[in-house]
Amino acid sequence: MSKEDRQPKSHNALTSCIVSLALLCVFRLQVSTALAAAPKNDEPVARSASAITLDYDGALGIWMPLEMAKKAQADVEELQIARQEIRLIDERLQLKDERIALLLHASADSKKIAETVTGVLDKAVAAQREAEEDEDGLFSGQPIIWLLGGIIVGAVGMALIVNFK
Repeated sequence: MSKEDRQPKSHNALTSCIVSLALLCVFRLQVSTALAAAPKNDEPVARSASAITLDYDGALGIWMPLEMAKKAQADVEELQIARQEIRLIDERLQLKDERIALLLHASADSKKIAETVTGVLDKAVAAQREAEEDEDGLFSGQPIIWLLGGIIVGAVGMALIVNFK
């Protein structure tokens, strides 16, 4: 694939616009040179092979071949289209910049939310572990041990009561 095939159409249009603008500038330079060098009499004098300066009823002008005039008109139209495309691209870039700013703001908010949720989850896990450790205390989950402990305490208590009476 050639380099030109990989370039977007807008790039090719922009390049052709720039070339057309350069040609238009050269053409205008040629015309202004011809007008500046035009004699003040009523006879047209050719200063260039492609354009002729004319004076008709006191108004200076130029004559050029129809092909050159059509090319100049097409160049001007291309230039207007390119300017419109550039304006639209600028607007699109501005909208993308605004979108990026919003996404960055949303990302920062998401990070804050994630930190808050992580903190809350860490506290919940710590509380759950603490509750499990409290549950696993002495004789937990062993009802027979509690029964035996109760019998022993009851027997000792009865022995103390009987001996002190």
